[in-house]
Amino acid sequence: MSIQHFPGVGLVHLNQVKPAHVVPGHERHSWLIKKLLWKQSTTCNKCGCKKTLRRDYTTVFQFPGGPELTERPACPGNPPTPTAAATPSK
Repeated sequence: MSIQHFPGVGLVHLNQVKPAHVVPGHERHSWLIKKLLWKQSTTCNKCGCKKTLRRDYTTVFQFPGGPELTERPACPGNPPTPTAAATPSK
């Protein structure tokens, strides 16, 4: 943190913050609800990941059938579709 003097203004405190982390477009989720209220959930249009804002204002992410994550995972894109086992017809 630093304090600088600007003529005509006086002493000004300049906050030094980290720059915003830019997420590449192919790793960005597309949420159905943009702003969550506490105890509310939404899912990603692309991958089906569930995002929940808990009562203590912590955000939890969960892929279908996976564990809960506290850090935002990258969006893998379209969910893998289950493929049926091919049986040869005779």
